[in-house]
Amino acid sequence: MAVIYKYELRDGLQTYNLPDGARILSVAVQRGVPCMWALVHPQNPDAPRNIMFTETGIPFDGGPYKFIGTMLTDDHRFVFHVLEEVSPATPEGSS
Repeated sequence: MAVIYKYELRDGLQTYNLPDGARILSVAVQRGVPCMWALVHPQNPDAPRNIMFTETGIPFDGGPYKFIGTMLTDDHRFVFHVLEEVSPATPEGSS
């Protein structure tokens, strides 16, 4: 059975242990706390996922990341972005 879990986000690049195969669905601020929701199969073993949470205009290493979503604080004063660190693609034709 699948279920949706919520994870509170922290600044910068953090490792979160999500059940293997988890699919990140959305990000938003809930009661002032940045959160991420994922569809998971809780019976699966945990697997580390590296998630970057950063404010607009703050420098970071730049890659390789997959965009997850953008969120506004409850008062709409700040904009944050959430990305997942991904492995660089294997060059075509190599094994």
